[in-house]
Parts: sequence; C-alpha cells; structure tokens
Amino acid sequence: MGCRCMLVLCSAAAVAAFGCNDATGPRVGLEPAPGSPIVVGQSAYSLAGGDLNSDGLVDLVVTIPTGLVALDTLVILLGNGNGTFQAASRLPTGRDTRHVLIADFTPDATPDLVIANAEDDVVLVRPGNGNATFQAAETSSTGRFPMGLAAGDLNGDGVPDLAVAAYFSGAEVLLGAGGGAFDTNFVIAGGQGVSAVAVADLNNDGRQDVVAVNSQYNQLGILLGKGDGTFDLAPLVDVAFQPIAIAVADFDRDGVRDLALTMGFSNDVAILIGKADGTFLVPRRFPVGRNPRSIAAADLNDDGFLDLAVGNVTSGTLSILLGKGDGTFLKQQTFPVATSPSAVVVADFDRDGAPDVAVSAWSGVINVFLNR
Repeated sequence: MGCRCMLVLCSAAAVAAFGCNDATGPRVGLEPAPGSPIVVGQSAYSLAGGDLNSDGLVDLVVTIPTGLVALDTLVILLGNGNGTFQAASRLPTGRDTRHVLIADFTPDATPDLVIANAEDDVVLVRPGNGNATFQAAETSSTGRFPMGLAAGDLNGDGVPDLAVAAYFSGAEVLLGAGGGAFDTNFVIAGGQGVSAVAVADLNNDGRQDVVAVNSQYNQLGILLGKGDGTFDLAPLVDVAFQPIAIAVADFDRDGVRDLALTMGFSNDVAILIGKADGTFLVPRRFPVGRNPRSIAAADLNDDGFLDLAVGNVTSGTLSILLGKGDGTFLKQQTFPVATSPSAVVVADFDRDGAPDVAVSAWSGVINVFLNR
C-alpha cells in the first residue's frame, strides 16, 4: 500500500503549498485546483458531490439559502474531470434551503436531489433525469426548521428512507414509499436543538440506526433500529461544548463504527469509539481551528487509515487530521479557505484515484483542493 504523504517544515512557502502546523510529520499535499475558488452566490451552505449527468465525473451541488423564496437556489457545477467545473446552473428551491444530499430515491439508478427547506418546514425530492436536469419536486412536510438530512433503508423494504434533523422539534424519520414520496413521518427523538443526523449500523446487527446530534443540550441521541422503521432509544450520550456536525466511520479498524463530532465551543473534534452495542467510549479530543462546523472522513494519504477534513468557521481554515488507524490522529494540518466555511465534501474530482476536497463558504465561494 502506498502513502500519499510527505515531511515538511512550517515555512511560509510550505503553508501556501501544503498547509502546515507547528510540528513536523506526515502531510497531505493539497493544492488549489485551477479556477478555485469558484464564486457561486451571496452565500453557500450545504454541499454535496455526485455524478448528476451520467458522464462518470463528480459534480457539485450547493445550497444558497437566503430566507427569501425568490432568491433561494441550488447551484449545480458539472465536473470536467480535471478538478475544474463548468459554468454554474441554478435550480429554484424554497425558503432557507439548508441541506442537500444526492441519493437515488426513485428506483431508476439515477441520482436524485433531496432538499431541506428550513423556513417552509418541508423536504423536497427532485428526481434526476440523468442529464443534470430534474423533474418536479415531491414535497413532504417535516418538523420545524429541517436543517440536516441522512438517507438509509430504515425498515428493510429496499426503499430509501430519510432521517431529518428538525432544529426546533427534534429528529424524525420519513419512511419512503418510492418515487420520491414518503408514507410515514414520525419523531424519533423530540426536543429543540437537533442540528445533524447520521444513519449507520452502530451495533453490528445488520439494521440501520440513527444518531441525532443536539447542539443546544450537548447530547447525542442514539436510536437503535429494529429493522421495521421503529427504534429503541439508547442512553443519551453527553458531549460538552456544542456538537455540530458528525461523521460516522471505523476509525480504529475493529469492524465497529465510531463517531467524529465537531465541537463548536471547544475548537476540537471529539472521537467516540464504538463498542458494538450502540454505546461508546469516553470521547477523545483533537484540536482543530476555531468554531469547527463541518466534517468529512476519508483516507486522504492512501495509508489505509481514515482521516478527517474539518471546516472551521471563525478561523476560515480547513483542518486535516491524519488518522493513525487506532482512533487517534496526528496534529492538524491547516489550509486557508474563504470566510466562514460551511460544508466539506471529499471526492476524486480529477480522476487520479486520490480523494480531493471541496469546501463551501458563507461568503459565497467554493474552494477546491486537489490531492497531489
């Protein structure tokens, strides 16, 4: 197995080319892509990557929330396969579009767009045509202020379902009926402050579970799936210092999924190692930039260990934490990005086999970094 890493010292040139911190060690050689940063609008919030036009290349879609129905859009950037993107196209949405994900909610093997409109209290599914155009939306009501989405088959019927983080009413589940519609909508963890959700099998029983991140009460709700769309609530997990965003992956290579959380008040990432029963070890913390609010997991340096990419709002930086394969991480490597980064996506934008990184920002741009 190769390793896309290097040893550098923290000179000004090294910071510009590779990112840096106050210690030597392995680094990821991220370089700004040609044409980066990409200007997309007055704000840029949620970001997702996928092949929207069936050409085998990764495209990007980003939400532009304003709270004004006449202005809210999705911006679609079709990839050229070399880290650059075609001119943006726009798709009208609704009021305060907070989250977008790309998934196939219609049984046609074509990616669809799933959109959360926070001020309208709805989720929209726009079925894809396979050419970066989309059909009329299927609209489903949610709780108050939906701002996070995660997809998975929660009742074992082979149809994708949706977990929703509705900030003012709690985490809920929408059971899919096919064609982008939903049969059932019910709350699985009530209360104000749910900012994100994730779907994964946390206890290795072959059934999908849900994690609800409550940034107001500094807790995680662990909902263990029964395989029929209902859940058992495990004991709440206390995680101080405002958890915001979540990534679920096996960071210590034991076959059990673990959690990585950005902590807005303590400026670090908390790692919770899973115990295969829906419970977790005491969090270990790894410093990043100020006010981290987005996170993605991937093997960025080809050493077989999962790493983390974190967007830091107040610092205006991207932090890279290289994993050691045991649930711990090296000191951060930082890269400057646009003001107030809001979301992070990891994908291979230039088809060289290495994962690249895209970061959207409230300042209305997307920074794209190629992994060299």
